[in-house]
Amino acid sequence: MHSLQRIPTHVLTFIFAGLLMLLLASCGTKWDLPTTGNSDDNTFGAGDTTYIRISPDWSDANGYAFSHPRDVIVGRDGYIFVTNHLPPGIQVLNGAGSVMTTDAYGNDFTPLSELSRTPYAISQDSRLNLFITDSTNQVWVWNQYAQIVGIKALITAIQFDTDGWVSDLDSLADIFTAYGTATGQHMDSIVTTTTGLDEWLGVRPFWDGNSTADSLNAAHYYLGADTTRFVSVTAGPDGSDFCYVADAASDAILRMSYHRAALALTHEDQLLFLYRGKISARTASHGTGNGTVNDPKGMTVDAEGGLYYAQWGEIFGVHKIGGSSVFDLGVNPIMDLNRFARPSDVAVDAVGNIYVADTDHHQIQQFTRNGNFGYYVGVSKVRIDTTLIDSALSDTGWVYTEIDTIVEKYSADILNQPRGVAVDANGVVYIADTGNDRIMRFKLSTDFDYDQPE
Repeated sequence: MHSLQRIPTHVLTFIFAGLLMLLLASCGTKWDLPTTGNSDDNTFGAGDTTYIRISPDWSDANGYAFSHPRDVIVGRDGYIFVTNHLPPGIQVLNGAGSVMTTDAYGNDFTPLSELSRTPYAISQDSRLNLFITDSTNQVWVWNQYAQIVGIKALITAIQFDTDGWVSDLDSLADIFTAYGTATGQHMDSIVTTTTGLDEWLGVRPFWDGNSTADSLNAAHYYLGADTTRFVSVTAGPDGSDFCYVADAASDAILRMSYHRAALALTHEDQLLFLYRGKISARTASHGTGNGTVNDPKGMTVDAEGGLYYAQWGEIFGVHKIGGSSVFDLGVNPIMDLNRFARPSDVAVDAVGNIYVADTDHHQIQQFTRNGNFGYYVGVSKVRIDTTLIDSALSDTGWVYTEIDTIVEKYSADILNQPRGVAVDANGVVYIADTGNDRIMRFKLSTDFDYDQPE
């Protein structure tokens, strides 16, 4: 259905999607922190600094229905998104652990819980685009902001008082940029359609290697569309117009730029650009050295634009490209050989600390922003009261001395094949405990407020 309509005066000031979503992200829902939980580490004592387990676990025993969760992220408005294997879908929870389907702000997460494909990795950008990969040659996207404000039509052409009729999206964007804050440029009429509207509101292809255009795009970067298997995705830094995808089949990290694909008119008569992806760079290629790719897995970016990715291939388990600095072998412990066993994900918190899902070691390792080791997360710490025998050679022979001491040992007996890790603004670490079908939460002991309300 097409329509020709006059534009209300209040639409004359263009409101751009990026600015709207950044404002939304900065005004997100706030949740009360979970109460201080108990720790399975019975040897924890005053003065120690360690990660404490927050109860309850989000597990079957506590009423949750996670099945082989592979990825977990903290969304821009504080919601936690978790991938699920059976049935395939993405579950959404608030900070208190309640499963969300709708809320008072206009969110409707139902399309995420009814996926026809098994999600592998997820990430959300500052425009509230939720990217999804499913180990095929496709990248999917779901725009949360469009769900909140609602879309009543797609705009196919706009008539301006000085430029006439314009239908090309890039030309429209140029006009908006030039006249968006001016009062002399007016829209006189628009042509809209509702055809295909449901597709834009649902989970839709962002990049599709099965399409002719996108397969040619892949071939340009030496990727075979019939063998491409994207296994991970991460949004770019806030305000950027690109994301990264990891292609395990080609051992490549690819940069996908946003290209305008539609212009929507919201229920509030705002203009909202919607995007598709296009491969624009091959950020890293196959190899065994620093900055190369060998069977890539989870990825993330920091506030400075540095790209981190985990991998299962030789030689280094975690890589960093760009940003303020990179890591070097023999200098930064995060680059130590054999430190990780099939690391599957990496996350960075607000101050730059790095968290690695060390999958086959059944633990999370935390590092400082400089790559120095900090803490284990999701392990038990045991103190063993023991006696050591010290020896010294004297004129009369060997002298042996008994020394009472306490030895601390770490036991990875809590997690089972963790595949995903995320950190929220309050320092709570969320772990996709894949082998145990649950989500676990931990928080640094020094960050807890132990003064309980009366």
